[in-house]
Amino acid sequence: MITYGYFPSLTNQAGKRYLYVNSEGHVDTLISAPDAGYVELDIGGVKYDIVQDDQGVWTGESGPQDWGIIIIR
Repeated sequence: MITYGYFPSLTNQAGKRYLYVNSEGHVDTLISAPDAGYVELDIGGVKYDIVQDDQGVWTGESGPQDWGIIIIR
């Protein structure tokens, strides 16, 4: 799902690729949760629905975030 212009967040755990952010502060996420029935991205109290593929991987994108919430390159 990664789109041109997205980069790993500087706040990611060591060795983890996601979260990805772009210069406008949009967050792109990927979560492997094959047994989950519903997954939601919650950033700063704003919730974003994300979708599951046939392998149980959930992906989605947030709206733009404030600079203090997500650190980008």
